[in-house]
Amino acid sequence: MRIRLFTFLLLICMVSAYGQSSKKLSLYILSDYNKTLRDRTKSNNAWAIGLGVQSALDIGTRFRPTVEFGSYLYLEDDKVLRLDEDGGHAEAISGHTNLFGGLTYQPVSQVFVSFLAGPAFINDQILMGVKPGMGLFLSRNQRWMAKVAYVHVFDRDKSTKMDFSSLNFAIGLKLF
Repeated sequence: MRIRLFTFLLLICMVSAYGQSSKKLSLYILSDYNKTLRDRTKSNNAWAIGLGVQSALDIGTRFRPTVEFGSYLYLEDDKVLRLDEDGGHAEAISGHTNLFGGLTYQPVSQVFVSFLAGPAFINDQILMGVKPGMGLFLSRNQRWMAKVAYVHVFDRDKSTKMDFSSLNFAIGLKLF
């Protein structure tokens, strides 16, 4: 009887101790708005809305490895075809997807800055992009966050070597 009671109490303590450990991985679902700052077909893709997922790993320091996946849909289009001097045309962006990874630095509990880089998929092209940003947690338990970031995709238009850039605003809800 004593051994069963001791084993039962030990199991309760172990489950309680396991339940109190901090989670190492956090996952946010993001609702995004992108405002195009620079692009050859800027009036064809002036703004976009999208969804994303951001995951950060707590490694015990103020720096956290971060991965972000986002997909955006451009709804506004002036339907004007832009031609090159040689008769070629520039494709408007109907949507794009990013898969960025990098680091997030959290100097205080409510504020963070991040630098992410990786592939951007635009109109069947795989391009390199960067996304520096800053944000803040809207609640003490870090359940809600708001973030502003600058997205820069290199060589979006091959003929003119013009880059694509946008300003990204996001609100995130912590899933776990």
